[in-house]
Amino acid sequence: MATITFSEGLPLLAPAPMARAEDETSDGQLLDRFIYTHDDLAFAELVRRHGSMVLGVCRRVLDNRHDAEDCFQAVFLVLVRKAETIQPRQMVGNWLYGVAYRTALESKKLTARRRNRERKRCEMPRPEPESDWQDLKPLLDQELSRLPDKYRFVLVACDLEGQTRKEVARALHVPEGTVASRLARARVMLAKRLARKNLIISAGALANLLSDRTPEEVPLALTASTAQAAVRVAAGKPIAGSVGALTDAVAASLSWTRTQIAAGALMALALLGLVVGSFLPSVLADRSRRTENVPFVPDKPEARKDKPEEVKECLVEHVDLARRTIQATRISDAGHGSEILDVRVGPDARIMVGDKEGTLADLHAGMTLRLELERNQAGERHAVLVEIVGRPIVGVVQAIDEDSVTLHTDVKNGEPVAETFVLARGAWVYINGKKAKYGELKKKMKVVLQVPPGKKKVVGVSAGPKVVGRVKAVVVDKRTLSLDGIADGFCVATDAHVLVDGKTRTLADLRVGMIVSVQMSADSEHSRALAIAARNALRAKD
Repeated sequence: MATITFSEGLPLLAPAPMARAEDETSDGQLLDRFIYTHDDLAFAELVRRHGSMVLGVCRRVLDNRHDAEDCFQAVFLVLVRKAETIQPRQMVGNWLYGVAYRTALESKKLTARRRNRERKRCEMPRPEPESDWQDLKPLLDQELSRLPDKYRFVLVACDLEGQTRKEVARALHVPEGTVASRLARARVMLAKRLARKNLIISAGALANLLSDRTPEEVPLALTASTAQAAVRVAAGKPIAGSVGALTDAVAASLSWTRTQIAAGALMALALLGLVVGSFLPSVLADRSRRTENVPFVPDKPEARKDKPEEVKECLVEHVDLARRTIQATRISDAGHGSEILDVRVGPDARIMVGDKEGTLADLHAGMTLRLELERNQAGERHAVLVEIVGRPIVGVVQAIDEDSVTLHTDVKNGEPVAETFVLARGAWVYINGKKAKYGELKKKMKVVLQVPPGKKKVVGVSAGPKVVGRVKAVVVDKRTLSLDGIADGFCVATDAHVLVDGKTRTLADLRVGMIVSVQMSADSEHSRALAIAARNALRAKD
């Protein structure tokens, strides 16, 4: 495993809100940043998002408050050690749930000999739960932990963590209807399992009971102590006491489980080889006798593979040459909104720059791409074709003709510079993220034109677009933001939502060099930034 280094302490984080911003970084992206860039803020954000769910599992299984908090710490210390083993990356919450339940059982085993008097003295001062919950509590995690991953993931995310089906669908890159059907199926499966334990409850009642529970609030002191322990574990230092023992035991059991699976697979292959080796000669001989006079019939051609998924237009936010990954925002496909894509580009992928083949180094933030994607066995998407659709030209509309548009794109000697661009036949137009007609463009709109490499005609126009670039200057009192390569600065709305590495911040928290994605308005009077998402950890040049 790669060495993961932390700052000398992670920030104290408030309990996670039940709703997430649409442009918030995904769990998979946070995990990758933690693994590959040693980003302590990404780790802290994972603790913030899933801490309430993890603590809930620990408290349901363990009746002792201190034991539950030790268990909570151990779960996230196991995450520090085992982060690279999580596949697929976007199912971090599901993995943490499984580790939390395993850790709680291990804690129960390690403390089984504790004296009853000590246990009573440390009992959690919690009110007596309602009867339905008291019946469900000892069985919930026992049966939920046995559900298949794809069903357990949606139930944990929606019913225990309070995520919406839309948020879960974005995380899994599946339609919202798929999440709804999996969630309904998961509730039915869990209800049937509980019925076998003589707890009769309908799937609907189960959903209501789970969703009505108040989320466990993670104390800030517990978050702080977990962060300090994580720093020690990441530095290779031991953790003393029950937390260290729990962490070692669970991490070892996870490694042992993986070893058992690998050994089992090898044993199965060995046995298969033995059986085939023993019986294949006689089988072939018998087959040859039966087929001597049978006319030759050619084999049927193999079934065609599924066509690659096509992403017609996406806006590049970041290119990581070392990891060969692209982070981009899908900007035009109907029904997908502003989905964030985190795509790996394999060495065999074709990268087209106009009519010529290029390399990953030809891609830069702000470009529009067309992608063809395939999925591996873990469900992760990788690009087999990357085509540069256009380079961005940002400006303010000054005139609109039948087949051309004139923009102010730069300022020289204090005067705006006007340029006229001809639209290609069939050029697309989007206003505030929705498909529109060319005639709906108006003067003074802030727009981004897309011009293909080596071409002069515009293939697409976005008004109220997302603009991506590096921060060049921030003037807080005037609420303006300037980006490298874009001459015209942005006025930032007073109620603009600012995120830095997935956390709500203010305009004053933006720094020169940060990569930002700016959602502009298409106001015909004055364009302004409505939302800004900044990435502090991804400051390496594209």
